[in-house]
Amino acid sequence: MISDVAISILKNYGEQLQHAANGAKGAILASAMAELGWSKDKVYRNLKNIGFSSGRKVRKDAGTTSQDEQSLLTLAAVSKTSARANGKTLVETTDAISILSQNGHKFLSPSSVNRLLRDKNLTAKQTKQDTTHGYIRTLHSNHVHEADASLCVLYYPPNNKGGRIQKHTTFAEQYKNKPEQLEKIKRLRVWRYVMVDHYSGLISVKYFESAGENQQILYDFLLTCWAKASGSPFHGLPKTLYWDKGSAMTSKAIKHALSCLQVEHIAHTTHLARATGAVEKANDIVEKRFEGRLFLESVNSVEELNAIALKWQNAYNANLIPNYNAKHSRHGMARTDAWLTIMQAGNIQHLRALPSLDYCRYIFSHEPVTRIVKPDLEITFSHPQVKKSLTYSLANLDCISAGIKVLVSPLVVGDECRVLVTIENKFGDDVLHEVAPLEFLEMGFRADAAVFGEEFNTKQDSQIDTNQKEMDRLAYPGLSDEDIAKAKKKKAMPFEGSIDALSHIANIDEPAAITPKGKKFDVPEQFQPEERKPLSRIELKMAVLKQLGRDLEPFESEHVEQFTQAYREDVATIVTELHNGLVKPSAQVFKLVK
Repeated sequence: MISDVAISILKNYGEQLQHAANGAKGAILASAMAELGWSKDKVYRNLKNIGFSSGRKVRKDAGTTSQDEQSLLTLAAVSKTSARANGKTLVETTDAISILSQNGHKFLSPSSVNRLLRDKNLTAKQTKQDTTHGYIRTLHSNHVHEADASLCVLYYPPNNKGGRIQKHTTFAEQYKNKPEQLEKIKRLRVWRYVMVDHYSGLISVKYFESAGENQQILYDFLLTCWAKASGSPFHGLPKTLYWDKGSAMTSKAIKHALSCLQVEHIAHTTHLARATGAVEKANDIVEKRFEGRLFLESVNSVEELNAIALKWQNAYNANLIPNYNAKHSRHGMARTDAWLTIMQAGNIQHLRALPSLDYCRYIFSHEPVTRIVKPDLEITFSHPQVKKSLTYSLANLDCISAGIKVLVSPLVVGDECRVLVTIENKFGDDVLHEVAPLEFLEMGFRADAAVFGEEFNTKQDSQIDTNQKEMDRLAYPGLSDEDIAKAKKKKAMPFEGSIDALSHIANIDEPAAITPKGKKFDVPEQFQPEERKPLSRIELKMAVLKQLGRDLEPFESEHVEQFTQAYREDVATIVTELHNGLVKPSAQVFKLVK
């Protein structure tokens, strides 16, 4: 904003500029800049704000720029990603231009770039603003409950000396000279847990003494809210529970218990508190409207705090706080009256009572058990409601097959002893299935079994069964399942022999290769093979007669030739065969043998 004096001066110079001759406007503008101490751009900008127009025609390219759009967006991204948690931007426009200009980007002057960033809502300040959001509605009471935990204004548990109120200063500031007290406070605090029914705005609150959030406290709080309590008609399980991503709220035990209670659980995006705006507002109401009274009247224990908090929440929900209007601003009704619309026709089916606390504790303390699917695609499980083993068929479920492992948890809502079966699908995601137990007749027969001689039913094919049949039909085209079984028994060639599995190997060109010579081993003399030379005729006759113990006598030439050709290599063989009559000798040789 500019002063009235400056506006008066601007109007005077504006009139002079409008009536000035050609070439005289520069001197008038210089006088205005000197008198006001402004730059040329500031003078023109403020003249425009008070309605002055220079009368110049608008350029045809007005509103356009030669700045590359992608480079400008890259610069904005660099500035945004350099922002720290405290809001400071480390890389400003001038630095970003310097950096990116060395990486292939081109920019106008820093002032022009800043102007373009402002025009396109790309400045660091603009990008820090919250993203836009829409509106959401719920359909009935107990449709969606929102839960959240915060610290109570009592920064440590009250005692017989009365509660102490946490001031606006932080723990570190209040006890900067007493670190031992600070450590004590860190170990034990009073936590406020708040739940709100999104449809009616009905609020539930409970306090716990703990060093921090944990899953046992959270589960106790949920059961307290959903159970029937004196002084309020509110109770029952919601369809959906919405909360933040705190470690206690997303623990495995909590999620398992909620699944067994058939309560869908959804965690909102990190650092997006407005996603659970209803419970954030409820926390604010409890802190101001109830805990604010603790400044004036103390309590002596957490139990006493919870007792009076229950009285306050029932009165607040019913709009019974003296001289205070606690009606909800959205529907204009008392919160309890709005919640009671669940009793109307069409809504009453949404009121699901909480099972007994024994069952609720069981599902919280017992993790899902592993079962291996039997060949008949069934499993057995001991359900806590009947405390005996029941049989469950999984034949109709997706991705089921014999031998795989599934996780089983009991469902405690209803009287059918149903279980929650977790099966991993083909994408690796866990899919939950609700399965009822099989019914058996008095004599132990299954109720769905076919009557012998009257009806016939077969087990539904699993995915593996279906795949096997498809593969068989592909291998034996044109045949029925019965004919395929016969073809397999006869060892028929699959695929009608159309697949070349061996013939193509004969056409493979073998690569030419040089066979390397191996290194010879030096063998000891005693292992060297004995060199044996062929025997001459006379040597053969002498050797045979020596083995037979006879003197040398002439052989017939034909038998000598026979011996020489056939048995030259082994005298022992000749002698043996002569003894055994395997060689028919001449009369002279026969005499020698005799």
